[in-house]
Amino acid sequence: MKVLVVFALCLSVAAARLLIGAFNCQDFSPVKLQKPAMQDVLVKIVKRYDVLFMQEISDTKEAVAYDLLNAVNQVSKTKYNLTLSPRLGSTAQKEQYGYFYKTGVVNLLNSVVYANPEEEFERPPFIASFASDKTVLGSFTLVGIHTRPKQNDASREIMALKPVLDAISQPLMLFGDLNADFSRNVSKTVKDYLGTNYKWMLDMDTAVKSDAHHDKLIASTSLAEQVVPDSNTIFVFHDDKDIAKDMARGAIPADKVSDHYPIEFRID
Repeated sequence: MKVLVVFALCLSVAAARLLIGAFNCQDFSPVKLQKPAMQDVLVKIVKRYDVLFMQEISDTKEAVAYDLLNAVNQVSKTKYNLTLSPRLGSTAQKEQYGYFYKTGVVNLLNSVVYANPEEEFERPPFIASFASDKTVLGSFTLVGIHTRPKQNDASREIMALKPVLDAISQPLMLFGDLNADFSRNVSKTVKDYLGTNYKWMLDMDTAVKSDAHHDKLIASTSLAEQVVPDSNTIFVFHDDKDIAKDMARGAIPADKVSDHYPIEFRID
């Protein structure tokens, strides 16, 4: 009987883990969502996660993310909600960030775009705090950003995030398309600047058609301790059987879904 109880508790703990992701969806526009097979692919990607931070939402009417949310909720047993940033960027090429999250599993406490008083960021980070009884942390903060693409610009933006991160008292994860495919020297400089309180938890190819390591997971020590071993990785969406069927039905190459794979991690 004791063995059965322990086994049941283990299953309960495993089921309670949260899966959190970040996805640069590459020019996520109404045109992209109009294709039925593409919509099905994106719905399945969103449904994979308890929380998903999406980047490159490109819609002047600011409606396409809600259209995707509605499509998700038409087929999901557990309803999702969305917190969406304003359109961001100093040029005409603006984009929005969005956090899709599973209601009843996580509760959104607050979300805010960093004020960017010194104009250090092309698209300032979108910071969202969540609470959940599915994790021993209780609550945590996600800091999502899509930095400028050039190495020098991206490295400066990441280092400029240090005071932003240091001001957050909760366990946190900085993630997104940080364009952090740096040389070894630049990478060391950036890591040394952020310091030992932050753990770099993803160093692998995150691009669909190249070997670039653009996307990163950088956790505070308190959150890093709760990341399930080997869960910090990429999601190769075209290896998923159901998504592959949708892509085949719509004759969609992987790089038309995005030039980035989603990155993800689980927390206890």
